[in-house]
Amino acid sequence: MPRPSIALRLLVSGLAVVSLGSCGSSGRELRAPEPGQTAPPRKQAAAGAVTSTSPTFASFGLTSDALSLGGPIPSRFTCDGVNVSPPFAIFMPPAGSVELALVVTDLDNEFVHWIVTGIAPVVASMPEGGLPNGAVQATNSSGAPQWNGPCPPEGEEHIYEFALYALGAPSGVTADQSPEAIVEMLSSAPLELATFTGSYLREAA
Repeated sequence: MPRPSIALRLLVSGLAVVSLGSCGSSGRELRAPEPGQTAPPRKQAAAGAVTSTSPTFASFGLTSDALSLGGPIPSRFTCDGVNVSPPFAIFMPPAGSVELALVVTDLDNEFVHWIVTGIAPVVASMPEGGLPNGAVQATNSSGAPQWNGPCPPEGEEHIYEFALYALGAPSGVTADQSPEAIVEMLSSAPLELATFTGSYLREAA
């Protein structure tokens, strides 16, 4: 019987390699994150670094039953409604956390709407319009220690970030600090940071 040609043998060898490579594949496809979701958390590497996390019950996270993550913020929580802070659920603070801090920022103009510090790591929820025991509100960009709901110019839609910092040491926030200084301090070296975003379009009159 004649022996296969060199070209035929090379072709068969190539098909075998492809077949083995296919058997080693997981067969899974990477999918883009859902709206409002971002990458898993990681330790901050440098001052001012910000890393986000999608809320899941298996890792440090922040979520709210009253908000559609990545979607529109109900007017109840804005200047066009009751202007009350939303309720939140907190889960799985990282080991070593001694304090949590929550910051809500309008990403379109870097206006800080709310800063809450002194949240104990054992706190699992924050009520609508209220604070957990021991938590305090710091001065926001309007100059007051309170919740200021989304209030973009009429006809504009802005994006708002809800960021929960897990701190390995007390924040040390004081009443005389500016919101920019507070956010910079919180962002300098958190153990982890959990975030989600929402949007608000203020209808033109």
